[in-house]
Amino acid sequence: MVSKIEMLKVITKSKLVAAVKKKRKKVSVSWNKEKLAEQLSFDELRKIYASEKANVKPTKKKKVVKKVAKKKVTGKKPTKKKKVVKKVAKKKVKRRK
Repeated sequence: MVSKIEMLKVITKSKLVAAVKKKRKKVSVSWNKEKLAEQLSFDELRKIYASEKANVKPTKKKKVVKKVAKKKVTGKKPTKKKKVVKKVAKKKVKRRK
């Protein structure tokens, strides 16, 4: 069996306020959960707790995704073409005598 303190941990404050207002009792929203719970019977608290417990989804831990830093890809600069200088062999000119 669940204690009253454990029930109040699960039940939201707005649900408690709504339940007490259904009983046509004057309630201030500034009251804490314990003071609101005093206005309700234990059976009413158990009903609210059962409905809240059914609606609560178990929290899942988020997977930690490591982001890999991508290197910035830059295009390679085109290589400068070397000018090919053709070497022309000098012709020996024969002189006539």
